[in-house]
Amino acid sequence: MRLTRLSPLGVLAPRGEGWREKLREAMGDDAYVVARELAESLAQTKPDRDAVLALAAACLSTSQGGSTRIPVGTPEEGPLATTLEALDVPAKTIARAFELLSDAKIVGGVADYRPLIVDAGALCMQRMLAQELDLGARFRVRLEKKPDAWDGPKVKAALADVTARAPMLGGTAIELSQEQCRAIVAAAHQSLTVISGGPGTGKTSIVVSILRLLLRLGVPVAAIALAAPTGKAANRMEESVVKYLEGIAQRSPEDELLLSQRPVPTTLHRLLGYSPSQDRFRHHAQNPLSPSVVIVDEASMIDLALMDQLLRAVGPEAKLVLLGDAEQLPSVDAGAVLRDLVPLDLATPKRPWDALVGTKGGAAGDDLRAESAVRLTKSYRMNEADPAGRSIYLVSQAVRGGEVPPVVEAPQSTAHLLARASVKDVTLAGVQLLSGDDTLKPFLERWFFEVIAAAPGFVAGLQGTWPAGEVGFSAEAQQGLARLDREYQRGRVLCLTRRKTEQINERLTTLLRDVAWGGEGRRDALLAGTPVMMTHNDYQLGLFNGDQGLVLWVRRPGEDAPRLRYVFRVKGAFELFEPGALGTQVEACWAMTVHKAQGSEFDHVALVLPSDAERQRPDESTSLACREVVYTAMTRARKSVTVLGSPEALGDAVHRSLERWSALSDPAKWRR
Repeated sequence: MRLTRLSPLGVLAPRGEGWREKLREAMGDDAYVVARELAESLAQTKPDRDAVLALAAACLSTSQGGSTRIPVGTPEEGPLATTLEALDVPAKTIARAFELLSDAKIVGGVADYRPLIVDAGALCMQRMLAQELDLGARFRVRLEKKPDAWDGPKVKAALADVTARAPMLGGTAIELSQEQCRAIVAAAHQSLTVISGGPGTGKTSIVVSILRLLLRLGVPVAAIALAAPTGKAANRMEESVVKYLEGIAQRSPEDELLLSQRPVPTTLHRLLGYSPSQDRFRHHAQNPLSPSVVIVDEASMIDLALMDQLLRAVGPEAKLVLLGDAEQLPSVDAGAVLRDLVPLDLATPKRPWDALVGTKGGAAGDDLRAESAVRLTKSYRMNEADPAGRSIYLVSQAVRGGEVPPVVEAPQSTAHLLARASVKDVTLAGVQLLSGDDTLKPFLERWFFEVIAAAPGFVAGLQGTWPAGEVGFSAEAQQGLARLDREYQRGRVLCLTRRKTEQINERLTTLLRDVAWGGEGRRDALLAGTPVMMTHNDYQLGLFNGDQGLVLWVRRPGEDAPRLRYVFRVKGAFELFEPGALGTQVEACWAMTVHKAQGSEFDHVALVLPSDAERQRPDESTSLACREVVYTAMTRARKSVTVLGSPEALGDAVHRSLERWSALSDPAKWRR
């Protein structure tokens, strides 16, 4: 026996042979050791230990893919058998594994305390099931709670004042629709409100309008918290709130108060007070958050564990509002909680505010979720005066429904992609398809010069010096950095894998080096004007995985010359960070994965699909290509989407839906 690897327990772990070693390679060492120790503790004979190892591996590998359970099916077909076969488990071991599913000493039911559980025809780890059931119970308490006492005249007057003072954005008055008003009033009165809508359906308007209505109903600003899963999403939330409030010509005293003393959006980890040294959160059931209203954007990105922590930390009398797009990619880790909270067949049950907002609610029905959920259906990007936005909306909606829009040679009025035979034909407007495995490199060159280098702020990022005082940047510098940051958000290349992202970032950084230094300089040297992203959490510095910033020339007091430093936005303000303090936690982000792009919005998006050569030898990129990835990528764009890939690659992705199994998705869990 060869002893070559360290287990998480710090002892030399034996290297397996045959299918067990393949299992280990597929799962990773840590997960494999957990599965192996579980098998050793539950089974007596070697065949049974192998069978339990296989069952535990199926659960853990499924969890790594985002599901919290795996449907059993039969030994011949079904998700469990398919997963075990994909892990190269021998047929006789698979057969024995299915036999052990009915052995109560090894596999328990919901009420049993066993490591492996079968619930509603699905296999899961008891720990994961317990967390899901606990989270479901916490949601149920909120769903069953009656809304606040209804003071019709007071709410009517407050809502009327909010709607009468509509902001002007882009020369257009932003008026609230019936479904938006329903969501706003519901959020002000219900213990839990879940608002799901695609891009352009007015979720930002709802967030600001909820704030405005709450202040008019007497809720103090200090009693409201705003949060998002990532720093970028929190920053975008703040920018949208400020822009909306500044667009109101005749602000009320409540609006002025919001503009000057608004709650600053933060990440969920910051809101909940996560301590890395103790690996625990400061806020929980015994020490709940002080705000009486907590509003969380981009909730589709929240995994099971973090959502459970959030529910524990929000006080029992406080209101929780979750906003997001249930059709987007779910969280990277296990769970798809927002999706599970929005019923597919969403009825509109009667609510006290129906007459006020102009809706007609019907019978309550059996599904508790219907009373808390609001699905936004009207898109404000369907504007004939904005053909690019309209095209992106139509194509993304077709993709969401599992349809591949036709690839055409000339624009049409329906959902379609314009075929582009070469890079020079791409116009960066609407949705276009650029085919050919040899087009990526020339496309990146054109992208650099027409999207990146053509941005008005590019020279300022490359050559400008930003003065910093003893306590940070001045108010004037903060405004300039905000403008520069917006310029750098004009476009992003979105990929399916980190490997492809790294390749594209290296290519675009080389182009920047050619422009800035004529190709000279060390390849690992910092380059001014480079957009960067945190790849780890640094709690001491207050930076989190996914936070985005820039490399800029910054001069501090007493310095003879500016130095290259990182500039990130933290809690609403830009701060500088020394490169040595962040080390390898930062990487360029001209390109990023679609998962990392959630919570962001760009003018132009380029989506890189697996090439035809990669499709011939399936790898990680082909396994990640799915409908939700394409939909999420497309809906990050305001003006253009360029899909790099063949029609066949696009079709493969759109026809493949990301399936996540969870206990919370079962409608039976939500019956009255």
